[in-house]
Amino acid sequence: MSRPFIILDSAHFSKMYNDGDIKLSMIASHFDVSIGTIQKNRNYLSLPLRNKRIEYDEKEFMRLFQDGETYENMAEKLGMSRCSVIVIRKHLGLPARNQRQEKARDEH
Repeated sequence: MSRPFIILDSAHFSKMYNDGDIKLSMIASHFDVSIGTIQKNRNYLSLPLRNKRIEYDEKEFMRLFQDGETYENMAEKLGMSRCSVIVIRKHLGLPARNQRQEKARDEH
């Protein structure tokens, strides 16, 4: 049995959610609920995910990866988050890097 959750005012929530400029954290704050409650209401109302697909140049990604750039540097050069770099690396089937070694290299 799943835990019950707070069902928000559908019309008001949908309007705020569909305005892509309002961050989920702001919507949660407005309704005084958690992000989890926002996500459950999104699912309850069958609203689409707001995530934008990350667009990137695969050749540039591969070049940076093969040149040994750190995830942090790749993220900066490609204009995305470090987590996105890791997700794309996994999607492309590239081997993981030792992140401790990367941190040590960045500090020097």
